[in-house]
Amino acid sequence: MKRVLIISYYWPPSGGSGVQRWLYFTKYLPANGWEPVIYTVKNGEYPYIDPSLNQHISEGLEIVKGSIWEPYTLFKKLSGTKEKVNPSIFSEMERGSWFKRFLLWIRGNFFIPDARMFWIRPSVRLLKNYLKQHPVDFIVSTGPPHSTHLIARALKRKLGIPWLADFRDPWTQIYSFKQLNLTDLSKRIHSRLEKSVLLEADLIVTVSQDCKKGLESIVDREVLVITNGYETFPIQKPVKNRSKIKMLYAGVLSADRNPNVFWKVLENYLMDFPRIADKFELILIGNIDPLIIAQIHASSLNQYLQVHPSMPHNRLQDFLFDADLLLLIGVPGNKGVITGKFFEYMYLQKPIYSISPKDSDVVSILNETESGLNADYSDAEQLYTNLERLIEMVTNNSFHSNENKIANYSRKKLTTAISSLMDLYLDKHN
Repeated sequence: MKRVLIISYYWPPSGGSGVQRWLYFTKYLPANGWEPVIYTVKNGEYPYIDPSLNQHISEGLEIVKGSIWEPYTLFKKLSGTKEKVNPSIFSEMERGSWFKRFLLWIRGNFFIPDARMFWIRPSVRLLKNYLKQHPVDFIVSTGPPHSTHLIARALKRKLGIPWLADFRDPWTQIYSFKQLNLTDLSKRIHSRLEKSVLLEADLIVTVSQDCKKGLESIVDREVLVITNGYETFPIQKPVKNRSKIKMLYAGVLSADRNPNVFWKVLENYLMDFPRIADKFELILIGNIDPLIIAQIHASSLNQYLQVHPSMPHNRLQDFLFDADLLLLIGVPGNKGVITGKFFEYMYLQKPIYSISPKDSDVVSILNETESGLNADYSDAEQLYTNLERLIEMVTNNSFHSNENKIANYSRKKLTTAISSLMDLYLDKHN
């Protein structure tokens, strides 16, 4: 059996979407002829902790861990932040004190490519020795953090092992990049590092067609798409309490993604349809920016709102099973962002109310699988129409998605696809 070393900063007990892609790929790699070895950190600074994900680590999986020093401990002390660093930290610090904005500037201009840069050199030393004693046929780096790609690049240069760079998110083209307040010099360093990774990796994979186009605009070579997907699990279909209609959002929702127009549309809809308003609930679960919560509390939507913090995935599933309508919020102006939660929403075969750019990758998959309806952020008329149509489907129990199309996005099938890429590369170059 061929062996593949997977360099991933995020690994259980880390929660969130960053860990799940390769956690589940490792589950199915052996059936495709690949023995995975994970390289991760000993004590990472994770935004979320989800011990329930430990049960999904394949039995007998070899895991190598390397020490890391992260500046977040000092960062939290200086900024007065006691909680774990979360994904909305950039937008929160942008509107904070001058000192917090200064710390954000330090983060962007002195920690390149990211705050995990101090993991690179010790990891290269450790893995160079490990790989001489325990050879592998392929190396995979998955980022962000993009420091993982620089670890793999160094190993490729020293040992000549084929390397697949997996971009779960873009690097310089990600929507939060501008929030780092980079100097021109820092931008050039980021761009140079990004381009070197794209040129030196033997295979480049990303998660959406728009991300593929963005990366291919940097270097003249093919970037392959292996989307995120869903993991099958027994779907509970509880006896529905038809006295309630529950709309649920799960995940991160930062201030720069706040769907302001939608909140107003939802207010108007509930005022127009009091019979729906009497049984409507809006449930937000995860890392929701405090400004968004405050905005809803200050409106008539306050009476319908429930807010829950991030929770273990097995507990979140109970909320998902009980929901009637699943709210999906993309990133304004960013066509290639497809949240991992989207695929789990599809698997549940419940109507998805999507707010994303009208020509985004989300819309393409949504239409392909007939999993729901989408409207752009500022399109109040379409937002209202979609709300009306989907709630009518919920009340009439008339929503049906395309189960066969959805099956193409199972992690089991996606693992076969990424295994085939590595197999074909080795067949061609051996």
